[in-house]
Amino acid sequence: MKITAQLWGNSLGFRIPAPIARDTKLTHGSEVDLQVEAGRIVLTPMRQIKHYELKSLLAKVTATNIPSGDFWGAPVGKEVW
Repeated sequence: MKITAQLWGNSLGFRIPAPIARDTKLTHGSEVDLQVEAGRIVLTPMRQIKHYELKSLLAKVTATNIPSGDFWGAPVGKEVW
C-alpha cells in the first residue's frame, strides 16, 4: 500500500490506513516503537503490560467463585493427612 508523507509542523507524518490499524490493533493514542533498520523505517506496536493489584483482584472473589480449599483430592498411597 502506497501512502504519502505530509508535513506536520516541522516534521513529517504518515496516516495509517484503517485496515492496517485494525489488523495491528492500533487505536487513537497507541504507542509505537520507531526504528531504522538497514535504511527502512520499522514501526512496532507497543503492547501495554497489565498491572494487577491484589486488592482489586480479591474484590472480584464472591461466594460463588471462591475455591473450596480442597486442592489435593483423596489419598492415593500412604499419605498422612
